[in-house]
Amino acid sequence: MLFRESGILLVMSFDRYVAICNPLRYATVLTDARVARMGMSVIIRSFCMVFPLPFLLKRLSFCKVNVLSHAYCLHPDLIRLPCGDITINNIFGLFIVISTFGLDSALILISYVLILRSVLAIASWEERLKTLNTCVSHMCAVLIFYVPMLLMDLMKSFGSNISSITSFTLTAFPEMEGLEHWLTACILLLYAISVLGNILILFIIKEEQSLHQPMYYFLSLLSVNDLESGILLAMSFDRYVAICNPLRYSSVLTDIRVVHIGLSIIIRSFCMVFPLPFLLRRLPFCEANMLTHSYCLHPDLIRLPCGDTTINSMYGLFIVISAFGVDSLLIILSYVLILRSVLAIASQEERLKTLNTCVSHICAVLIFYVPMVSVSMIHRFGKHSSEHVHKFMSLVYLFVPPMLNPIIYSIKTKEIRKRLCKMLLGYKL
Repeated sequence: MLFRESGILLVMSFDRYVAICNPLRYATVLTDARVARMGMSVIIRSFCMVFPLPFLLKRLSFCKVNVLSHAYCLHPDLIRLPCGDITINNIFGLFIVISTFGLDSALILISYVLILRSVLAIASWEERLKTLNTCVSHMCAVLIFYVPMLLMDLMKSFGSNISSITSFTLTAFPEMEGLEHWLTACILLLYAISVLGNILILFIIKEEQSLHQPMYYFLSLLSVNDLESGILLAMSFDRYVAICNPLRYSSVLTDIRVVHIGLSIIIRSFCMVFPLPFLLRRLPFCEANMLTHSYCLHPDLIRLPCGDTTINSMYGLFIVISAFGVDSLLIILSYVLILRSVLAIASQEERLKTLNTCVSHICAVLIFYVPMVSVSMIHRFGKHSSEHVHKFMSLVYLFVPPMLNPIIYSIKTKEIRKRLCKMLLGYKL
């Protein structure tokens, strides 16, 4: 199946290459007969790669060990068990990796280099974005396929002999014996309110035509992922353009540009989080495995290892500065520029009306940054404070932003409020 998917992604990249680099020849190059032959060659290659594996495994002598570490039969997992020579299996496995995944990924990369060269030759910036937008779905499919596979290979290569601790215990509030059910019910209620509120916001934005604007597209992203400062930065940029350059708003924040801003936020978030498991995996965890929060918090995890955590601490500081620090500074800068434009308005009433369009976003920024800064300050300077304070603030940071954001935008946005009243009460305000 994996070999087939890799081949299909390669064929799809060839399709994008022909469509963008040779659009006039597209119909003659990718005929129905040629597409059928490509499909058959992908299937035949996949079969030829898989077919020898059972016979190569059959010749091995398996002694006593028969426990696999995955929920399905993985060839690298199986060839760890035999007590005989597995050289041929390793060589064939390496041949498969190089001749399929390696070759396919290299050809996909080449196709996108050629596509990028053709796109950069287009004079219009808007046409460039429009052309690249036709590749977004395929690029996402490539990333979804290759990233987990690469992640699994890296974990096998670098994380095999590091730690004797295989699990961690989330302690939460062990002192509240007898109140666990009430605490669980309270947390589940907060979680349900958060999920339901954000689903309602997404549904209303989808159904309400008047909300098909950049600000509400960013709000949709915020509803999907509340713990992301990049979305709040994009929303502050939206407010800046709307107030400081209203005549250029529709030309600056086009649908294509909004999509690219959203994708850049997602990619940046992924790139920030991606190294963390590997940095944690390399640390020697000896005996301590008790975490003080009800979820895995990176500053909490790096307190447990009995080895050097300097790299982890430095990377954590880099994330804080390059993401939250830069984002918060740019948000402040955008509001300084907004305030300057607002103060230039002669009418007091118009000033208040203009600032009122920013209230929801300002509240969203505050309910995101205040709990986060509080948690960071407590971890940094409140080492001697009660553990209950640490745990309570971490829960506030986790649950308050996603719970309050839908409420704030429902109260402050007339269109959302109207639609919500119609859905829940059956009448319009």
